[in-house]
Amino acid sequence: MDGILAFGSNSEFYMFDDDEMIAATRVILDQAAGRVPVIFGVGHISTRACVALARRAAELPVDGIAVLHPMFIKPTNEALVHHCTTIAQAVPETFVFIYHNPGRCGYAMPADMIVKEGRPLRYRRVV
Repeated sequence: MDGILAFGSNSEFYMFDDDEMIAATRVILDQAAGRVPVIFGVGHISTRACVALARRAAELPVDGIAVLHPMFIKPTNEALVHHCTTIAQAVPETFVFIYHNPGRCGYAMPADMIVKEGRPLRYRRVV
């Protein structure tokens, strides 16, 4: 195993409230004991909710935050850029990954848009 994505799209993250996700991540970090990177997945539909959860996760010793594009809705490209940018700016000291999962979200993000999202935030460590 090369790493752990806590609360990625296949871990049924939407079944947990934020407190449960933070508590479970503490256990995951304890059990991983630094042997592999632990990335915390953020996937709420609301940008505001993602920002709040990302800030809480960034207080933990996670190695990064993976931002899943919103499920069940299809925002415009501009709205997607705003969503990811706002979350990344909220956790400036944390690596941020754009977690592109069209199979789970129901739509694909165009590659040029992913580049556009990352370019202005490159100094913020968006991968």
